Amino acid sequence: LIVSDADGGLDDFTVFTLTSAFGNQNNERFSGFSVDSFTGIVALSSTPDLDYELSTVVTVTVEASDGMNSAFTTIVITLEDVNDNTPVQRSTALTVYGIDENTPVNTTVNPLQLWTVMDLDGTSPNNLFDLSLVGTFSERFSINNAGEIRQLQMLDTEDQVFYTLRVLAVDRGTPSLNSTGGTILIYANDINDNTPQFAAPSYAVSILENTTVSALILEVQANDSDKTFHNQVNFTQPEATFTITTVTTPGTGVGSLRLQSALDRETQSSFEFQITVTDIVNRPLDTVSTPRHSTTNVSITVLDIDDNRPVVRLTASSNVPYPESTTANPVAQLSTIEDVDLISQYPITALRMQLSSELGENYPPAGGYCPQQLISGAGPAVDFLYSDSLHLCGIGQSR
Repeated sequence: LIVSDADGGLDDFTVFTLTSAFGNQNNERFSGFSVDSFTGIVALSSTPDLDYELSTVVTVTVEASDGMNSAFTTIVITLEDVNDNTPVQRSTALTVYGIDENTPVNTTVNPLQLWTVMDLDGTSPNNLFDLSLVGTFSERFSINNAGEIRQLQMLDTEDQVFYTLRVLAVDRGTPSLNSTGGTILIYANDINDNTPQFAAPSYAVSILENTTVSALILEVQANDSDKTFHNQVNFTQPEATFTITTVTTPGTGVGSLRLQSALDRETQSSFEFQITVTDIVNRPLDTVSTPRHSTTNVSITVLDIDDNRPVVRLTASSNVPYPESTTANPVAQLSTIEDVDLISQYPITALRMQLSSELGENYPPAGGYCPQQLISGAGPAVDFLYSDSLHLCGIGQSR
């Protein structure tokens, strides 16, 4: 500063004093200026507190005094903005967003909670910035400068549930400054998009017809690839002769098919039906998905046991009266020997009717006696467990 004083001599000695330094916003007071008392040079301190974002103009007032009289002058200093503020992000902690798997590509992940960034520099381009995502899964998502995060790929919970990202903000000042925000956790909500699958497309078993009721006949297994809520299953089947129970754990289930009522091969020798497996939709966590199901074919063959008596039938020519006193062993031709069992423990061969020498229990009131006719044979017996006998009366009537 340059001053003049009309007085001469000692009265011409001037001392400079800085009286104030105020900004143009909120009368912000700055302490970073100084003035040399003798030369009047106004300078900044080594640690100036100027801040363009607080005041763009600073007015400095200096007093010049010769000890008796004083004069004041103001210096208006216009500040220029420099890129001295790093972009500030909305969060340095954990932020969580959720989106359904299989959501179409380019869907906004955070429509109600945009990622916000601020740069406090006062002018462009210092306060402009660009956002990007960094992290292992950054190629699956994008972010624009408005803080809108979009998915670039279809998400699949069975492939990946959680995606960890961070936002990198880089301003456009020179030199540029940048910041990395807190962790963003995006999780893919599981939906019921996988159908449970049986371990085998069909099952075939054979069981004896005298199998005990409640006995285990067959176990089937099914797997469900859904990741969380929808990977437990239940088994059903329509055949009343059997019942099925389910034991399920996440991702898999076992169905135990048991006999519900007694079997009879002669009534029904086989069963053909389907077992259905249905996944369990977790309500109320999922109010959108519908259950999915698949089926497998079951074939059960009932094996025979020897549980029926054979039936012997004579031909008409066997109804021939024999004299009461005969001692011969008349031969009666067999028309059929019926046994509904399939099992033939012994072959049926050359059977003949042999007249017993003992009186039968039933004695007809009119003529002759009714001897008991027993089945015997030149070969083995007709049936391993059972036999049958015929009674021929002396008058030749069979019954």
